[in-house]
Amino acid sequence: MVNVHIHHFAAGRGIVDAEALKVFQAQWAIYQKLVDSNVLSHAEVGRILHDVLTERFATPFSFLDIACGDASLTKAALAGTCVRHYHGIDLAGPAIDLAATNLAGEPFEVDLERIMRAALERGCFLELNAQPDRLDLNDVHCHMAKELGLKHTKFVDASGLRGNQSTAREIALALRVALEDKVLREIMGTSEATIVSKDRSARIDYHTTNVPLAHRFQILSGSTVVAEFRTSGTTWAVDANLNENTTYNWRARGEQGGSFGPWSETWTFTTPEQPEGYIRGNELYDPLFNGRTVGQIVGPVTFIPGVGAKIEGPASYIQYNLPQTLTGGEFSILVTNMRTNTEGDKTKVMAMAEGDADITTNDRRFTIEKRGNPPGVIAWRVLTSNQQIDTVGAERVRREFDPNQTYFWRASWGNNRFDLLIKSGGVSGNTIYSFGKNYRGVYDPNPHRAYIGGPAGRAGLDSGSVDGMIVRQVWISSRPRPSFANK
Repeated sequence: MVNVHIHHFAAGRGIVDAEALKVFQAQWAIYQKLVDSNVLSHAEVGRILHDVLTERFATPFSFLDIACGDASLTKAALAGTCVRHYHGIDLAGPAIDLAATNLAGEPFEVDLERIMRAALERGCFLELNAQPDRLDLNDVHCHMAKELGLKHTKFVDASGLRGNQSTAREIALALRVALEDKVLREIMGTSEATIVSKDRSARIDYHTTNVPLAHRFQILSGSTVVAEFRTSGTTWAVDANLNENTTYNWRARGEQGGSFGPWSETWTFTTPEQPEGYIRGNELYDPLFNGRTVGQIVGPVTFIPGVGAKIEGPASYIQYNLPQTLTGGEFSILVTNMRTNTEGDKTKVMAMAEGDADITTNDRRFTIEKRGNPPGVIAWRVLTSNQQIDTVGAERVRREFDPNQTYFWRASWGNNRFDLLIKSGGVSGNTIYSFGKNYRGVYDPNPHRAYIGGPAGRAGLDSGSVDGMIVRQVWISSRPRPSFANK
């Protein structure tokens, strides 16, 4: 801020000698050409002056410019310095007029502390308007008013209340500096208020127009928005289905009611090659080889680092609670330590159901079995909204299992079709079982439960979990199994 003062020796002067003015203008034009062409090194002198003022005066200073002329060179030299007060003097009235024009747009300094002290002494009110388009009082000035003891500072607007849209900003500033105002606190706690003067001559009806500020986040692949989220906070725990080991862009903006600000600059992030386990809506991923699960463990389950979760007996299983029903997709796992002959005659490799009712009689029973009696027999049963399908008779086939081999189990359903696929040697291995059936209705458990192994139900432990199997890389989703789940 610069306090500009152009000094006229004769106030209110007029043009006494028109011929003299013509001479001045002609000579001034010649002088200006010399300056513009830098014949007399005005530019270099101005830079030297600027450097000296910048280096030697780190605090505000006053500058007296004798024979200031039009002040154009001095204005350039003072730019970016700590000058607080400029005083220009010149004998030529026309030059002073030019200087005043050149410096007309320069800001000036206001001693607000002095003004506030004078207001305190005289019991005057201060206008706290907070319009961003004007240089109104900000939070720093409000702190100053409070420290000086200006208890009579009020929320007034000299432009009138009608059409005023700065009230929310005023209140925010006041709250930020903790101005003590009981009426304000009461008004802020209500959506409507009526304020009447003591003599009943004035009345104000208050209706809040404050709309909470929200933030919108977007994740982009190139220029395509792949996910977005709106929140009243400032963070977003991303639950979108993103590809692994992929770089995405993201940005954010503020929104208030139907208005919104500009988008932020764009930042990037890269998803991990091997994500942690998660449950998002009706999608689930649980690696299990990392020593933990996103599900709930029932009975003895042992985590083997780098291998998976071992089901230690027919009463043990892992339960997953899906927040949203999955009416079509796949439930797939990788299994090791699978033996042909295990205890139990209807033991489960994996299962799903509706809620926590007995799984044997559950209205949405979905059980995949590797039986121990007879050993190695594959069987399954699915109950939809309109039909029960299962393996019967010769459809229950026997397979030999090697405990040292990795087996891929995938149950898929949707579009009125169920299929079970088993491969030896992992996802890319040899198919040893593939069979399914069409069904009527829809598989729509609500709430949706999924299990590694499964609860025994009323049939007892003979229909519990396959004993000793080690499971990893659990995938439940409407999307195809991703490559990171095949490791």
